[in-house]
Amino acid sequence: SLKITRRAMLSRGVSVVRNQTLIVNLPGSTKAVEEALAIVLPQLEHGLRILKGSAHDCARK
Repeated sequence: SLKITRRAMLSRGVSVVRNQTLIVNLPGSTKAVEEALAIVLPQLEHGLRILKGSAHDCARK
């Protein structure tokens, strides 16, 4: 995000797992949400597999 706006450092993005739900904190503007999701969504499937214990190797694509 810092490549897009200097104010990105003010964002407090977090992700948590509660029960069987992944909760992802996204920015407040629609444009920033689109930019953040463009980064998060392609990696989401692998991250969920890690959480479920069905994937283990994070160092490879």
